[in-house]
Amino acid sequence: MNRPASRAGFTVTELIIGVVVFAILMSMTLSVFIGMRQSVDGMHRLDIFHDLRSTSRALTDKLAAGNQVLFPPDDGQPHHQLFFLNRINEVTVIFLDPKGQLVMLNCDRARKNEPDALQVLARKSIEFTVVREGDTYLSFKIRILDAKGFEFSLTDGISLKNIIR
Repeated sequence: MNRPASRAGFTVTELIIGVVVFAILMSMTLSVFIGMRQSVDGMHRLDIFHDLRSTSRALTDKLAAGNQVLFPPDDGQPHHQLFFLNRINEVTVIFLDPKGQLVMLNCDRARKNEPDALQVLARKSIEFTVVREGDTYLSFKIRILDAKGFEFSLTDGISLKNIIR
């Protein structure tokens, strides 16, 4: 039998081994990209939790130094705005604006057209609820959405010690 002297090409076994090696390399590369995406999502969620805690801290610091809560009344009912006198007796309001931002407005500074009268505490907020339970305790809840539509919520409370009665 005569055999050809040289054959160009690959055998079926070589092709199968090449496809298997390629598939293994692609699956490892894909898992790296999926892991990176999950890591980015996790970092984004941590940023949102940090923003919520920072907002809560700013609210509690302002309220702790405040002199008097003007609204809501101490009826134990949920309200969506908070009016209080800050440490230098300026009327300050915390509310959700039409853009969905939780803002703190210093009314006295706003009347004087001062640029720092409005401070944004949280963006993409969907709820701000305040409940005053008695003269000395106030609780609040903040809910925000991330870019994917996931909801994050934080509830906190503060004992009002400097309140003038």
